[in-house]
Amino acid sequence: MITKPMFTRRDLILLPACILTLPVLGALVGYATRPGVDGWYQTAMKSALTPPDYVFGIVWSVLYLLMGFYLWRIARRAPGDSGYDSRRFLLRLFIAQLIANLAWSFIFFQMQALWLAVVWIIGLIAAVGVLIKRTYRLDRWAALALAPLLGWMCFALYLSTFVAMHAS
Repeated sequence: MITKPMFTRRDLILLPACILTLPVLGALVGYATRPGVDGWYQTAMKSALTPPDYVFGIVWSVLYLLMGFYLWRIARRAPGDSGYDSRRFLLRLFIAQLIANLAWSFIFFQMQALWLAVVWIIGLIAAVGVLIKRTYRLDRWAALALAPLLGWMCFALYLSTFVAMHAS
């Protein structure tokens, strides 16, 4: 009996590409939105639950690594795997949520469109919820990798709403 290898050569190339690319994208967006973070946001009224600035960088680095793991787990599925059609839907929704996620920083920090950012993050929470639900049947480890992202986004919704409500 021939057994399928646990990891193929493609998997071993795809894993670092997914794991490294997303944190780099996040870092680039963080760099691009730094003027807004260091500018108006420093003087904005924030919730007492708002963590220190350095915590955001650490949390987002971990979340982007987990998103990279998710992307790898889903992208490595090949035609013939059960759930292949679901894979295409999940990849498309994941990429859309990733782009929307990266755009949120520009909306909130650069454009200072605070209420748009609140509505935007509600959409992101919904998209990540759908990803987790639809992925769970196909790959539980991938679905669980997005759970911290969902939790953080709910917390970010609270923080963003607080800033929007107290903006002058």
